[in-house]
Amino acid sequence: MTDPAGDPTTPEAYLDLLRPLYAAGRRDLPIGRLLEGHVDAVQIVFRYGTSSQVAALRARIAAGAMLGVWNAGL
Repeated sequence: MTDPAGDPTTPEAYLDLLRPLYAAGRRDLPIGRLLEGHVDAVQIVFRYGTSSQVAALRARIAAGAMLGVWNAGL
């Protein structure tokens, strides 16, 4: 089982993550890219953050917070 905020560990978990991103991107590509940025930011903290950073982020996500991300065109 994968942590909902962590990296997928099975093909099914990857598809569970990618399907809503794909659907959002098909409807509105800039919104899909922003959503992907939020997912990436959470995964980076979960992958490389300290245990206290991960715990703080997990608590904030559970309370409904979102991470601020920068998304700029090329």
